[in-house]
Amino acid sequence: MAHAGHEYTGTDSDTSYNLYKDGTLLKNVTDSTNYLDAAGTSTSKYTVSVVLKGAEGAQSAAVTVWSQQYASIPLTPPGSQYNANDAAPGDLDGDANSTSC
Repeated sequence: MAHAGHEYTGTDSDTSYNLYKDGTLLKNVTDSTNYLDAAGTSTSKYTVSVVLKGAEGAQSAAVTVWSQQYASIPLTPPGSQYNANDAAPGDLDGDANSTSC
């Protein structure tokens, strides 16, 4: 998580983040930029705010959880000779001429 003007480095002892679920403080996170809410549902809404030297900043816009467990990123081949599933070790130079090892 990052806040405009301040990036969490993991070494900032005076920086933490308040995580809210459905408007209620869920956790003050001091040691990570991730948090797993095992009790969260697909309709839970989350906001976050930075706490810098004890002063809490504004809450972020609310977000919901992803409905998928993964993100789909379409591939655009770099050329007509490229096959995205051709990951043979012999093709590490990217010339699409793979050989078996």
